[in-house]
Amino acid sequence: MRFPALVLAVTALLFLNANPVRAQRPDFAGTWVMDRAQSASAGQAEAIGPVTLVIRVTPSELIVERTQSTNKRTIHYRADGGDTQSTLEMGSATGRLRWDGPRLITETVYDVQGIPINVKATHSLSSDGRELTVQSELFVVHGYQGQHDSAPNTNPNYSSGTDVYIRK
Repeated sequence: MRFPALVLAVTALLFLNANPVRAQRPDFAGTWVMDRAQSASAGQAEAIGPVTLVIRVTPSELIVERTQSTNKRTIHYRADGGDTQSTLEMGSATGRLRWDGPRLITETVYDVQGIPINVKATHSLSSDGRELTVQSELFVVHGYQGQHDSAPNTNPNYSSGTDVYIRK
C-alpha cells in the first residue's frame, strides 16, 4: 500500500509545481523596430513609421515605450492584470494585460482631450523570437447617438490593423 501512496504524492507534487501557463509565455522584452513593408496600422491609410518599441519586463509590471519620430509614450501594465494609470503628453491612459496562452493581450483606454480611445492589442512572437506581430483593434467612443457598437466592420469609429516588428 505504500507504493501507490508514494506515486500519488510524487505525482501531486510534480503537478502542483508545474506551471504550464508560465512555461508558454514568450519573452517580449527588448527593442523592436517596425517593418513598414509588412505593417498596416489600425486607424491609418498606410503604415506609419518609423516606430520603435522598447519593452521592459519586471516581476511586477510590463512597460511599453513607443517612439514614433519625436513622439514618445510609455504605458505601464501590472503583471497581475490590474489597471494601471499612465500620464501622457496629450492625456492619460489606463492599461491592463492578460495572457492567452503564448499571446500577450493589452487593453488600453487613452483619454485624449476627454475622448476615450479603446485599443486592444494582441502580441505574438515568431517561433524564432525575432519577429513580433501586434494585431490591434481601435475604437473611438464619441458618444454619438446610434453608434454601431455591435458591427465593428461597418462602424466608422472602429479600425483594425497588424504591425510587424523586428527584434533589434
